[in-house]
Amino acid sequence: MFLLEKTKKTIMRLVIFLFILNLTSCTQKTERLEYVDPVNFTSKVFKNVNYEYVNILKKEKSEINLLYVKKSDMTKNYFNNTVVDNIKNQGWKEVSPEFQDQNLFCSGANNMMSVVYPTKEIYRNLKGDTLTIKKRKSR
Repeated sequence: MFLLEKTKKTIMRLVIFLFILNLTSCTQKTERLEYVDPVNFTSKVFKNVNYEYVNILKKEKSEINLLYVKKSDMTKNYFNNTVVDNIKNQGWKEVSPEFQDQNLFCSGANNMMSVVYPTKEIYRNLKGDTLTIKKRKSR
């Protein structure tokens, strides 16, 4: 009987220890290797363009940010010749895009950026995926 009580206490302590270990391990921040600060990056790349920066999602390992630029503030020619060159000069590599009017860039293994200078509202690719461009509501 004494041995059974001692075993129960040991098992209970082990369960509590594992529970606490699990809780603390879930809250540890992970390091984002090769992290590119999107606010700093966009201020360099779009330095002569009026834009609105919007953070849509920010998690430990990923972010989704949108940058809205009025077409009256940036021509297609300026975009292709200046903005795309600025992105490449920051060390980003251009890869094959999935959609028309889309420029897709990668920096390292953990950073991807899609830039679209839209000429229509809905894009479809060969796989059947769609990209819908929504106009930004005025604030």
